[in-house]
Amino acid sequence: MISWRPFRSADEAALRARHVAQNAAFAFPDLADPRFVLVEVAEKDGQIIGAVGAHVTIELMFVGADSLVVRAAVRDRARFAGQLRALGADEAHVFVPNRLLAGMEPLLVRLGFRRSNQDYTPFYQEL
Repeated sequence: MISWRPFRSADEAALRARHVAQNAAFAFPDLADPRFVLVEVAEKDGQIIGAVGAHVTIELMFVGADSLVVRAAVRDRARFAGQLRALGADEAHVFVPNRLLAGMEPLLVRLGFRRSNQDYTPFYQEL
């Protein structure tokens, strides 16, 4: 049976080994980063077999983004980025409906966004 408990720094070596074994395409996360608001370690028979972590992520949303708003957002992108960094963010995400992608992608590129790793498909859950 699997049991869960809070992450401890002593767990990191075992979790790094599990991470390498799964051939992860992404870097091992800094689980001590305060933006991880939840990290629980899974154990079975006294062995660490994995973990679940919840990281605070910034999502930008454009509301009523007509051409005037778009031009202003492009002009003021450095100010917005500075405000987000001041809040502790190191990245921001935008989720674009497929039907709007052709029109939104050029704007997002001008704002400095790039597409995420194509190996992942985002999912969400309302809590």
